[in-house]
Amino acid sequence: MFAPPRRFHASPSATVSARFGLPCTVYMGAVDVERQQPNVFRMRLLGSEVFSVTAGAATLKDAMNEAMRDWVTNVSDTYYIIG
Repeated sequence: MFAPPRRFHASPSATVSARFGLPCTVYMGAVDVERQQPNVFRMRLLGSEVFSVTAGAATLKDAMNEAMRDWVTNVSDTYYIIG
């Protein structure tokens, strides 16, 4: 799982995950999903799950919170990456 910062590092993470056959889940605020449609399309094409977070202001902060919630419930088999 991954909560992308403003300079958008989720696409490279999705690419590396696809290359090595690893699952990749990306959490993005709904605002960023709209703004970054080409990157979202590319990540989905590579096999990543992209979750559009609508909680709160639907921005990076909210996506990071959602990704952290997921990570702490799956800590034994999950890595949290942030650029």
